[in-house]
Amino acid sequence: MLKLVKARIVLEILGIILLSVFIWFAGPYFAFADFRPFNPEWTRLTAVALLVLIWAAIKIGKVVKAASASSKLANAVASQPDPAPSSDEAQLRERFEEAIAALKASRGRDRSLYSDPWYVIIGAPGSGKSTLLQNSGLRFPLAQRFGKDAVRGVGGTRNCDWWFTDDAIFLDTAGRFTTQDSDPGSDARSWQEFLALLKKYRSRRPLNGIILTVSVGDLLTLTAPGRDAQVAAARRRLDELGHELRIRLPVYLLVTKCDLMSGFTEYFDDLTPEERKQVWGVTFPYEQTVSGQAPELFGDEFDLLVARLNERMWRRLEDEREARRRARIFSFPQQLAALKDVLNQFVTEVFGGTRMDRRALLRGVHLTSGTQEGTPIDRLLGSVGRAFAFESQEVPHAALGRGKAYFVERLLKEVILPESGLAGVNRRLELQIAGAQLVTYAGLAVITVFLAAALMLSYSGNSDYLESVRDALAKVDATELRPAAPMDHLALGLDQVRNLADVANRYPQGAPWSMRWGLYAGNSLGQAAEDSYHRLLDGLLLPRLAALFRQRLQAYGREPEKLYEYLKAYLMLAGKGPVDGAELKAVADHEWDEVYAANPALAEDLKGHSARLFAAEVRPTPVDNDAAPRSPRSCTAR
Repeated sequence: MLKLVKARIVLEILGIILLSVFIWFAGPYFAFADFRPFNPEWTRLTAVALLVLIWAAIKIGKVVKAASASSKLANAVASQPDPAPSSDEAQLRERFEEAIAALKASRGRDRSLYSDPWYVIIGAPGSGKSTLLQNSGLRFPLAQRFGKDAVRGVGGTRNCDWWFTDDAIFLDTAGRFTTQDSDPGSDARSWQEFLALLKKYRSRRPLNGIILTVSVGDLLTLTAPGRDAQVAAARRRLDELGHELRIRLPVYLLVTKCDLMSGFTEYFDDLTPEERKQVWGVTFPYEQTVSGQAPELFGDEFDLLVARLNERMWRRLEDEREARRRARIFSFPQQLAALKDVLNQFVTEVFGGTRMDRRALLRGVHLTSGTQEGTPIDRLLGSVGRAFAFESQEVPHAALGRGKAYFVERLLKEVILPESGLAGVNRRLELQIAGAQLVTYAGLAVITVFLAAALMLSYSGNSDYLESVRDALAKVDATELRPAAPMDHLALGLDQVRNLADVANRYPQGAPWSMRWGLYAGNSLGQAAEDSYHRLLDGLLLPRLAALFRQRLQAYGREPEKLYEYLKAYLMLAGKGPVDGAELKAVADHEWDEVYAANPALAEDLKGHSARLFAAEVRPTPVDNDAAPRSPRSCTAR
């Protein structure tokens, strides 16, 4: 899981880097019409910084949320009232809270109770649940402070042992939680309270899986009514978990204390420590687990396990020299085969039934042995011997002072824990989330349709606009726009360019909304057309006026009143005095009327161009320095 998280973070960082590079290099080409938001470097830097900040805020938010949920869950568990308080309740509660605090300190901020996978281990009393975890090979971060034993629960989990590991949290329920035969009312209430806490604080996926343990001793020594009661209790607990938590949970059935079968120790005595860590059992394909077919297939899979033992048996017999041990090695595959019927019955009755209402899904059946030591093993040897039709004295003492764990470590580390994401999620919560997502998606769909319609309408309007600009541009005859062109030709060319500018600037107050939405380019086109028109006025019409004014200066050398007006206008054009656009326009209009008295239409046309010329800033034009100095003397003489 940690590897997946690290890989995800690496991919996210890589994605941030790639997106930042894209923004930096492709940003300048991103535009809404003539608006390029990412053209300046500072906007690209801001966008990259915002991207990183948003990503960091999301990650920090998830960590804060997980830490908050973890703290609330721990506080809720610790503060749950105990319906049957004991004299050491305060001490247990203090120890539990101390363990939670130590766990938080040891993990830092990257891990929390909320984000860790959670597993519940259920089984009858004496089925080897605690022994399984003690020999799992998992790392217990609280071992140095609290020892390698479980932390006793309080409140609703007062009958549970908490096993905190680096990889997951295991809740080892008291055996009577499974059977609920000591005090059914109290046990049931405590169990329901704890499930309510899980559902409240880990609402989406309260648990990641269930480990159901059943010992070989129980399978072989219990009477039929006893086995039926155990089956019914296990099934009720599984159904209860699925119903209360509203999720489908993978269940790993572990057959514990396999060393009680005669010949187990001798048969596997040659395994190295590394080989003892391997998995012994069957993990069903995911499709068979989800479809509910796994219980039906267990019998065939069990036969394959027995067949594999028979294949290996001959090599073991060759390696073993002691006669009694050889006999037990030889009989061990048959001992396991004799377990098939009762184990198959257990699997079928616990996990069978209609597939539609099954929330506990059989993921696998595995055989383990946590230790070969202790009084319970000695007490069960006689009944185990009778179950296999051997005299009791032929069944060896399994302990021999050396307890070993068989087929446990990789089962947890490589089978169960990597599948922590296999559990379903709270269907009701998912429906609520799906409803919210549906509303969001519907809103996005409406917005998308609206934007698509707006863009299509805008595209149509802008296409018509651009077509009209193209038509106006096509009507411009560049041959009329020459310095040496006759005035009527020049006026016609200026009219064409003026018409182009008017068409391009048809929306001086801004385009209608139907033409916007990022597609309208009229502002830039209109400005370009207007600039072209004024450049033509400055380059073609203004020099013509300057030439006419110069001619008038020469013609009115002896008429001071007229000379003064033309001289003043001439010097304004040269940039040698303050420019009065209105006065220049008046002189120009008078000049057009006199020069083109025979063509009033042309005069009016030129007046219109002059008005636009002098309404803007007048660019200085070259003047005849020989004519200008003489005129002031003429004016003064007069």
